[in-house]
Amino acid sequence: MIAGMMVTGGCAVPSLFDHARATASGAMVAEPGSIVAIDHLSDSDARQPVPGGHGALVHYRSTDAHTGKSRTASGMVFVPPGVAPRGGWPVLAFASASPGTETACPAPTAPAVEPEPTVVQYLSHGYAVAVSTGSAASAMPGVPDSATAGLALIDSVRALRRAYPNVSTHWAAIGVAQGGAGVWDADTLAHRYAPDLQLLGAVALSPTADMTGLVSRAQRGTLSNDQARLVQQTQIAHGRHPLDLDTRRTDDVDQNRAAQSTCGGASRPLIADVARMSGPLDVVEPTTAAVEPLRASLAAAAVSAGPLSAPLSVVYGTDDTVVDPAWTTDVLRRECAAGGTLTWQLESGTGRTDTDHTRQIDWVTDRFGGRPAQSSCQTTSVDAEGAGAVVAAAPVPTVASALPPGSHAARVLYRSTEGDTGLPTVVSGTVFSPAGTPPPGGWPVIAYGHGTTGIDTDCGLSGSPTLQGQAALVSSFLSFGYAVSLPDYQGLGGPGPHPYLDARTAGLNVIDSVRALRATFPDISTRWGALGHSQGGAAVWSADEQAGTYAPELAFVGAVALAPAASVTGIVDKSDRRTLTTDQIPAFALIVTSLQRLHPELDLDEYRHGVAAEHWSAIAACAGPLLGERAAALARIRSADVAPDTAVASDRVHRLLARWALPQRPASAPMSVLYGSADQLVDAGWTTNALHRACAMGDTIEFDEQAGGTHSDLDLTGQLPWLRDRFAGQPAPDNCR
Repeated sequence: MIAGMMVTGGCAVPSLFDHARATASGAMVAEPGSIVAIDHLSDSDARQPVPGGHGALVHYRSTDAHTGKSRTASGMVFVPPGVAPRGGWPVLAFASASPGTETACPAPTAPAVEPEPTVVQYLSHGYAVAVSTGSAASAMPGVPDSATAGLALIDSVRALRRAYPNVSTHWAAIGVAQGGAGVWDADTLAHRYAPDLQLLGAVALSPTADMTGLVSRAQRGTLSNDQARLVQQTQIAHGRHPLDLDTRRTDDVDQNRAAQSTCGGASRPLIADVARMSGPLDVVEPTTAAVEPLRASLAAAAVSAGPLSAPLSVVYGTDDTVVDPAWTTDVLRRECAAGGTLTWQLESGTGRTDTDHTRQIDWVTDRFGGRPAQSSCQTTSVDAEGAGAVVAAAPVPTVASALPPGSHAARVLYRSTEGDTGLPTVVSGTVFSPAGTPPPGGWPVIAYGHGTTGIDTDCGLSGSPTLQGQAALVSSFLSFGYAVSLPDYQGLGGPGPHPYLDARTAGLNVIDSVRALRATFPDISTRWGALGHSQGGAAVWSADEQAGTYAPELAFVGAVALAPAASVTGIVDKSDRRTLTTDQIPAFALIVTSLQRLHPELDLDEYRHGVAAEHWSAIAACAGPLLGERAAALARIRSADVAPDTAVASDRVHRLLARWALPQRPASAPMSVLYGSADQLVDAGWTTNALHRACAMGDTIEFDEQAGGTHSDLDLTGQLPWLRDRFAGQPAPDNCR
């Protein structure tokens, strides 16, 4: 949240803007967007990008987002040659990357437009252009106060309209790097700060949306050279956020620190030398007292991720050496939760300066044309770029030795999609192909969804030489002539965090594991079925719901869901009543821990008490020395030890789990659901209710609540034949009718 903003109903209300106007009242020149100084460019001026057009260097009034006080910003404004269209020239506001950290960077007499080709292109498309280049507030160089930068961008449009006639109130914005962060915040602030203007869309390219991750990297000594130099440039933070600079600069870097913030003058040639000298060891933070002010300043500079005023398109790259793509992904997740129309593209092999903003012109043109923008939030698309593509593959000889002779096995990292946001992810898993000659059309596939193994990155099956006891099951499938895919799920064995019991994400991981299997081994059919247990039972259920639209190139025949954790909101109710079973107590602890990693606003101390509080980390352990402590703790823990403190804390977890509950949509193919009446982990009533809802959606389901059956003790003898009949095209039994 931006400092100085009131919060009402969860939304930031920028009352400070009214304060800013009140502060500036009485002097027309102090109104946001009013011009303090202007220097018109002649046709012969090298800075005039288009012959016959009009341009000017401007100083104009804007607002400090943190204090509400009036401040001066600088920029350049342009209008195309010719006659303006009816309603005036539409406006593109461009937020440039910061050229330096000094208040004179750039000066209003900057020698050239940056980037000049961009301005030329915008003008040639018939847009008036406002370029915001100066920012008086910055938490770190390259990491500006994005809210203040966003307000400066908005006011550059007002300055453009004051400088030239026939300029429309309709505008869009594009920004790169720190300018991208400014554009992002301009989108969240425009509807309140500038009701006189109509923002139609915004594009943020490689945005420095949240750089707090720099602190953790500095502490671990894993900064890239570009990041190390960035952290070294903290002089600019000294005035606003008092920091002890001596904890952040050492040796040769310290001796040349003045060159690190320069944007011109005699020190300019030293910049390259300083960049080469800067390294992770130059910025190690020795004390918490030194770390926290830096973290706070970076948090204050981050985008607010509030409700959007207009559609936002974000483009960022996997190879950015300044902004870790995971940091941007996290902000996108928060923005999706805040609401609005948001789309994004993670470009493989692209760095910070490689993103091609020219391709976003068509997207902007569509916004001016009134065409609706698509949102990636809470959707998944068959066009998810690279979904199922294999990032890396390696043999697993210890696993292969337990399989039928001649079988093929590989551990893979593959691309998938996060269910809540549609964001691209990388997931680990294991894939297998039978020995012998494949049948016509290739080996049919069974994707297996495993049950709960934990919530940490070392809990994936693919890292175990026995697949955590699942190698025998895989061997059985292979002997029956099925290729097999075995996903770990997002965050287990690959990049995290793991969204425990998010069946939608796990279902997409299952589907993409089949694509990864087909990309790894030859002669694999497009026809596939799925079988899963517990967490995996919900995963294959969700895969059934999504397969028809997410992977239409594959032929899904059906799913077997064993004791599926399809809808577990009831576990919160039982926790409130202190009636959790011994199986449900550690499960609820895993749920709360996983949710807190996804939603940091959750306070774990509201859910852990007594023995649970003492051994919380051990309860979530899936490997290592904590396993002994885990067993001892579980022998002592009681339901009251994990009960929510308040009704608000209970409702928060209940609502988050309800978003993941199945069913969510009609299934693509028939299902067989098997569960036990004596299940002590997933209450039978929860599964029965989910089945009733799925039947009401028109699903074809054969289900069996086995009397006396438990979570792990079910009679499975009919399930593989059920799948075999689906591959054979036999009509599926249906208990829903």
